[in-house]
Amino acid sequence: AITESGQAWGWGWNSSGQLGQGNTTNYSAPVQIGSASNWTKVSCGPSVTALLNSAGELWFTGQNYGGSQGHLGLWSGLSSLTQESQGRTDWAAIVYGNAYNTTALTTDGKLWTAGAGTNGNNGRGDVASYSVFTQVGSLTTWASVGANRAYTVGATKTDGTLWMWGAALSGSLGDGQAAANRSSPVQLGSDTDWAKLS
Repeated sequence: AITESGQAWGWGWNSSGQLGQGNTTNYSAPVQIGSASNWTKVSCGPSVTALLNSAGELWFTGQNYGGSQGHLGLWSGLSSLTQESQGRTDWAAIVYGNAYNTTALTTDGKLWTAGAGTNGNNGRGDVASYSVFTQVGSLTTWASVGANRAYTVGATKTDGTLWMWGAALSGSLGDGQAAANRSSPVQLGSDTDWAKLS
């Protein structure tokens, strides 16, 4: 959780250090994650916490399976907050998924991904894993990311179109192909008024 004053707090299971306390002790009451008071967004996945601050920085704590925290060359987890290795200050949005990968946007409308590429959920036309944030294509018209669950990822563009990729479990890509995984973004339908994904 993020407070009105910009602090980050977490509680519960801490098996991989996802509560950022430098340990793996579980907490049954909220504990502050780090000491900063400029956090604006949080995304949690399997045993990991990702935080975005008002300076446009992206920080992680917890499990780093598949390199999903964007720490170049590091595949093991961390139990305290660590900034992604590129040290960017233009991150605008982030979603961490159950597929152990992170999808993020920068302020210039570019789409980035890091972590496990199982079922093509990195959107880069392959099933490789990346331990550093790597751009998906070359477009600068991405507007939001919001679906990153069960190996399926989605985003919208500034023209209001909806795009999905990754696993097609039970038809979750919504493109009429119940079992055809997509390793690159595919437009869902022809509507141009999509606003939010969840």
